[in-house]
Amino acid sequence: MGTIGKACIVPEILGEAQFSYHLFRVRPDQSKCLSAFLSATINHSGTFLEQLTKFSHGAIMAGLKTSDLKEVKFLIPPIDLQHEYIAMVNKLENYLKLLQGSYQEENNLFDSLLQRAFRGEL
Repeated sequence: MGTIGKACIVPEILGEAQFSYHLFRVRPDQSKCLSAFLSATINHSGTFLEQLTKFSHGAIMAGLKTSDLKEVKFLIPPIDLQHEYIAMVNKLENYLKLLQGSYQEENNLFDSLLQRAFRGEL
Protein backbone atom coordinates (compact mmCIF):
# COMPACT_ATOMS: atom_id res chain seq x y z
CA MET A 1 0.00 0.00 0.00
CA GLY A 2 1.25 3.45 -0.89
CA THR A 3 4.20 2.26 -2.98
CA ILE A 4 3.37 1.02 -6.43
CA GLY A 5 5.87 -0.16 -9.01
CA LYS A 6 8.74 -1.21 -6.75
CA ALA A 7 10.12 -4.73 -7.05
CA CYS A 8 12.97 -6.72 -5.62
CA ILE A 9 14.25 -10.26 -5.75
CA VAL A 10 14.43 -12.06 -2.42
CA PRO A 11 17.57 -14.21 -2.32
CA GLU A 12 16.99 -17.93 -1.75
CA ILE A 13 19.56 -17.86 1.06
CA LEU A 14 16.95 -16.16 3.26
CA GLY A 15 14.90 -19.34 3.25
CA GLU A 16 11.25 -19.15 4.23
CA ALA A 17 9.90 -15.81 5.33
CA GLN A 18 6.67 -14.02 6.04
CA PHE A 19 5.84 -10.68 4.53
CA SER A 20 3.07 -8.11 4.69
CA TYR A 21 -0.20 -8.89 3.00
CA HIS A 22 0.21 -5.51 1.26
CA LEU A 23 2.94 -7.02 -0.93
CA PHE A 24 2.64 -9.27 -3.95
CA ARG A 25 4.83 -12.32 -4.32
CA VAL A 26 5.36 -13.09 -7.98
CA ARG A 27 7.11 -16.25 -9.15
CA PRO A 28 7.48 -16.18 -12.93
CA ASP A 29 8.01 -19.33 -14.96
CA GLN A 30 11.82 -19.10 -15.31
CA SER A 31 11.71 -20.78 -18.72
CA LYS A 32 9.68 -17.80 -20.01
CA CYS A 33 10.59 -14.82 -17.84
CA LEU A 34 13.62 -14.37 -15.58
CA SER A 35 12.97 -12.89 -12.14
CA ALA A 36 15.68 -10.28 -12.68
CA PHE A 37 14.12 -9.24 -15.98
CA LEU A 38 10.65 -8.98 -14.43
CA SER A 39 12.00 -6.96 -11.51
CA ALA A 40 13.80 -4.57 -13.90
CA THR A 41 10.64 -4.22 -15.99
CA ILE A 42 8.54 -3.37 -12.94
CA ASN A 43 11.12 -0.91 -11.60
CA HIS A 44 12.05 0.83 -14.85
CA SER A 45 9.30 0.49 -17.45
CA GLY A 46 7.18 3.62 -17.75
CA THR A 47 4.49 1.67 -19.58
CA PHE A 48 4.33 -0.92 -16.81
CA LEU A 49 4.08 1.80 -14.14
CA GLU A 50 1.37 3.63 -16.10
CA GLN A 51 -0.74 0.48 -16.11
CA LEU A 52 -0.20 -0.08 -12.38
CA THR A 53 -1.17 3.52 -11.66
CA LYS A 54 -4.30 3.15 -13.80
CA PHE A 55 -5.40 0.12 -11.78
CA SER A 56 -4.49 1.59 -8.39
CA HIS A 57 -7.20 2.57 -5.94
CA GLY A 58 -7.45 4.04 -2.46
CA ALA A 59 -8.10 7.56 -1.21
CA ILE A 60 -5.24 7.77 1.27
CA MET A 61 -2.79 5.14 0.07
CA ALA A 62 -2.75 3.73 -3.44
CA GLY A 63 -3.07 -0.03 -3.69
CA LEU A 64 -3.70 -2.84 -6.16
CA LYS A 65 -5.77 -5.99 -6.16
CA THR A 66 -4.36 -9.30 -7.38
CA SER A 67 -6.92 -9.33 -10.18
CA ASP A 68 -5.65 -5.90 -11.32
CA LEU A 69 -2.05 -7.09 -11.41
CA LYS A 70 -3.05 -10.00 -13.64
CA GLU A 71 -4.37 -7.50 -16.20
CA VAL A 72 -1.04 -5.70 -16.66
CA LYS A 73 0.53 -6.36 -20.05
CA PHE A 74 4.22 -6.14 -20.92
CA LEU A 75 6.58 -7.47 -23.54
CA ILE A 76 8.60 -10.57 -22.74
CA PRO A 77 11.56 -11.01 -25.10
CA PRO A 78 13.01 -14.46 -25.79
CA ILE A 79 14.83 -15.95 -22.79
CA ASP A 80 18.27 -15.65 -24.42
CA LEU A 81 17.76 -11.89 -24.83
CA GLN A 82 16.67 -11.64 -21.19
CA HIS A 83 19.91 -13.37 -20.16
CA GLU A 84 21.87 -10.93 -22.34
CA TYR A 85 20.05 -7.97 -20.81
CA ILE A 86 20.70 -9.14 -17.24
CA ALA A 87 24.39 -9.79 -18.02
CA MET A 88 24.70 -6.26 -19.44
CA VAL A 89 22.96 -4.70 -16.43
CA ASN A 90 25.20 -6.66 -14.03
CA LYS A 91 28.30 -5.51 -15.90
CA LEU A 92 27.15 -1.88 -15.75
CA GLU A 93 26.28 -2.16 -12.03
CA ASN A 94 29.74 -3.60 -11.28
CA TYR A 95 31.35 -0.77 -13.25
CA LEU A 96 29.26 1.76 -11.33
CA LYS A 97 30.38 0.24 -8.00
CA LEU A 98 33.99 0.50 -9.15
CA LEU A 99 33.50 4.15 -10.09
CA GLN A 100 31.81 4.91 -6.77
CA GLY A 101 34.68 3.26 -4.90
CA SER A 102 37.23 5.30 -6.88
CA TYR A 103 35.26 8.47 -6.22
CA GLN A 104 35.19 7.77 -2.47
CA GLU A 105 38.92 7.01 -2.44
CA GLU A 106 39.61 10.26 -4.30
CA ASN A 107 37.53 12.23 -1.78
CA ASN A 108 39.38 10.60 1.13
CA LEU A 109 42.75 11.51 -0.39
CA PHE A 110 41.62 15.08 -1.03
CA ASP A 111 40.38 15.43 2.56
CA SER A 112 43.70 14.09 3.81
CA LEU A 113 45.61 16.61 1.70
CA LEU A 114 43.44 19.45 2.99
CA GLN A 115 44.06 18.44 6.60
CA ARG A 116 47.82 18.27 5.98
CA ALA A 117 47.74 21.64 4.23
CA PHE A 118 45.89 23.30 7.13
CA ARG A 119 48.39 21.83 9.58
CA GLY A 120 51.21 23.32 7.49
CA GLU A 121 52.67 19.92 6.57
CA LEU A 122 52.76 20.66 2.83
